[in-house]
Amino acid sequence: MKGSGPFRFWYRMVVLIFAGSSVALFVRAAELRRSAAFYERAVGAQGRELWDRERRTTLAPKEDRALAQQDSQEGIVTWIQIADTPVNYPVMRGADNQYYLDHLPDGTKNALGSLFLDCRCSADSPHWIIYGHNGIGGKMFGSLRHYVSQDYFAKHPVLTVAVAGEWYACPIFSVRTVEADSDAYTLDFADEDALRDYVEQAAEQSLYPISVSSERAERVLTLSTCTGWGSQRLMIQAVFPVDF
Repeated sequence: MKGSGPFRFWYRMVVLIFAGSSVALFVRAAELRRSAAFYERAVGAQGRELWDRERRTTLAPKEDRALAQQDSQEGIVTWIQIADTPVNYPVMRGADNQYYLDHLPDGTKNALGSLFLDCRCSADSPHWIIYGHNGIGGKMFGSLRHYVSQDYFAKHPVLTVAVAGEWYACPIFSVRTVEADSDAYTLDFADEDALRDYVEQAAEQSLYPISVSSERAERVLTLSTCTGWGSQRLMIQAVFPVDF
């Protein structure tokens, strides 16, 4: 039949593309199931045992008032929770900011990845940034999208982090969207006044007003994830208590 040659060619191309997409979706679904199973174990007894073992070498003593420096070691540096939300995960730190984008804490390659501390952060950094994917079904930092609602914030106003085996409550002071190259990702500040200026500016840029005094801003903890809109990022920012 006239024209059947080109038709068969494009038909085969469509079938191949569909088959390839189906395989990719199947592989991605399998990865998500594996990651879900891993994190279910991580918050159970096995995960706590791992956490207890790892933290003896990867976390600083409480009196150091900071996370341990890890220039050459990959591992767990802290654990973060937000009460009554899916956020209940170990936080990793690698040699770069790429590895844990697609690796679980046990080193398994997986699209969901891990939460991880910016590799440039050190024990005395005044700003600690934790990155995580905007995961499907609220996985990883997927549930952070709900913070665009002030009502959601009112029910979840505190981030809780573990350092040297003890938990600390960190009040949120800003919920904002920024570009990936924004100076909101500044890690170092000239002095305490510069840090407080940063906190005040972040609070002013918040999607809604939050009453937290910048006088408590001895250190800042930032959770960062994609919004799904180009290079835009969602930041949830909290201050460490002054008695940390």
